[in-house]
This record gives sequence, C-alpha cells and structure tokens, in this order.
Amino acid sequence: MQLSAVVSSPLSRALDTARAVAERHRISPQVEPAFREICFGVLEGRHRDGSDPVAEAGWARWRDSLGQQPGTGGETFESLMLRVAAALPLWIAQAEVGPLLIVAHRNVNRAILANLLGWSPAAAFQQRISHRKLLTISLGARRSFSSERFFSR
Repeated sequence: MQLSAVVSSPLSRALDTARAVAERHRISPQVEPAFREICFGVLEGRHRDGSDPVAEAGWARWRDSLGQQPGTGGETFESLMLRVAAALPLWIAQAEVGPLLIVAHRNVNRAILANLLGWSPAAAFQQRISHRKLLTISLGARRSFSSERFFSR
C-alpha cells in the first residue's frame, strides 16, 4: 500500500520512525507540532520503575486523576485533546487523498482516537494504547479502529 503522506510529532523518537517509513514510500515526512507528546511538567523524564519514589507517587496521582495532573505543572489530557483537535482537519483532508500514517505518542494517539471516534476525555485516557502498535482508523460511515503489532522488539 502506498501512503499519501507521513506526518510526525516533532520529537526525535517519532520523527526517526516517520523518516524511515516515508523513505520507503519515497515521500518526505511532514512535522505536526500539535502531535508532540503531552507535557508532564515536573514528571518529565522521571521514571515509574521504583527508582524514584517521589516521581512514582506523582505518576500515580496523574493516572488516578485521569490526566488532570494535580501538582505537576504539566498539560492536562483535555488540553492535549484540544491541541490535537485543532490540527486534525488538515490531516483528515489529506487522508481523503490516500492512506496517511501519523507517527505520534501514546497520549497523542489517545487524543486522536477520542477526537475521531467521539470519546470523552475520561474514556480516551483509559484506553490501553501500547507502544509498538499500529493503529488503523476507519473514517467511513461507521468509524472504528484496530490495533496490531508494528515492531517485534
């Protein structure tokens, strides 16, 4: 299948993947600033693996608040949804030309799905979106999505 466009978050881990895929399709990736990952405030770059108990407690509060991030100084999930919603019409129009690949991040993917499928912020936040998965979104009369393994690592 030939992609009509590849669009990416400006963050390097997404952009590297977008470049690799776009090259195989002989197109240039496009960068969408609105698709950068949610800002986690004081939790940015901090781990949830038990090595940082203060951060682990902050992550638990963030998760339990459904992304409202009390006390972190970061962006809320609802504000991420609004940011993503503002950019989506351009890319939906592109998808009418042919298949489009968006390379983004877990929370951005949740926000994209919420905006396209009509989910509430709480419902979207609770969706299990795994790393290394390819989400396929059908924009037909009955909108839906499916998920499949993208990388084998």
